[in-house]
Amino acid sequence: MKLRKFIIITASVAALSFASMTFADPVIKLVLNGKELKTDVAPIPADNRVMVPIRVISEALGAKIDWDAETNSVIIDSTELEARKMQISRLEEAIKILAPQDQLGVVKTWAEGVKIRNGVLQYTLMSPELQKQMYDYFVSMGWVTGTSSPWVENYEITEKYKSEKAYTYEVDFIYTDSTGAKFTEKQYITLRNFDGRWLISNIENADVVGKITELTFSKDNKLEKIFVESDEAPIGTYDKANVLIGENTKIYKGYSDEELKPSDLKKGMKVQVDFVDGPMIMIYPPQAEANVIRVIE
Repeated sequence: MKLRKFIIITASVAALSFASMTFADPVIKLVLNGKELKTDVAPIPADNRVMVPIRVISEALGAKIDWDAETNSVIIDSTELEARKMQISRLEEAIKILAPQDQLGVVKTWAEGVKIRNGVLQYTLMSPELQKQMYDYFVSMGWVTGTSSPWVENYEITEKYKSEKAYTYEVDFIYTDSTGAKFTEKQYITLRNFDGRWLISNIENADVVGKITELTFSKDNKLEKIFVESDEAPIGTYDKANVLIGENTKIYKGYSDEELKPSDLKKGMKVQVDFVDGPMIMIYPPQAEANVIRVIE
């Protein structure tokens, strides 16, 4: 049986609610997933709707379009698009079956996914909650992560903590480029058991690693900010930073899952900080809210 999926449209244009329209300019712009689509015929407002050329939308979504003169119909064939979705779904299922079941094996497979820039491989090894957090990122990257240059040449994995409930690994990614220059970036991977499978539940960066040299308190004596400064060759992205303590900031003892309170932070403690994703004040030293603070000494 030949499987084909058709959408028959009996007009040459259609109003599409999923594409956003910009009315500020005299010419209406057609924007799909944040990217402006160029059309040979401009969208036209009519009867509280916007009529747009259907070909440019269909092709942008990966569908094929044709004109049937006998039935006076536009035919959109999304078979290939559906096949791609099925292919990804089956690939995820295969990875789940073939992926290592031991903790170190999972981290090695994930690190290899980072090295070869395979977003599907990385995604499949994540916990359901982390998948929700990361889905939009992978989609925006077209499931191809990282950059063509610099690229990951190699990686080293070190176990930092283990318990019955969680394992934490340090992954050193060694990057290089066409000039032969090399640099290292660290990430910390936490695994937990989900229904018999060890999956990645958290990924942290070492944005700044150093000693706490200053603490800033609010009027009601609540810790608002710490200043972290490295007294040796920088390990993190920055050698010093103003670290804001937010409502959702997590503080842990070492690489364990033992939580601490902001009041436990003292001058002289060595900490490792992972900043939240999002904007930061890029003065020097930078200032940003902490996602995770780990007291490592």
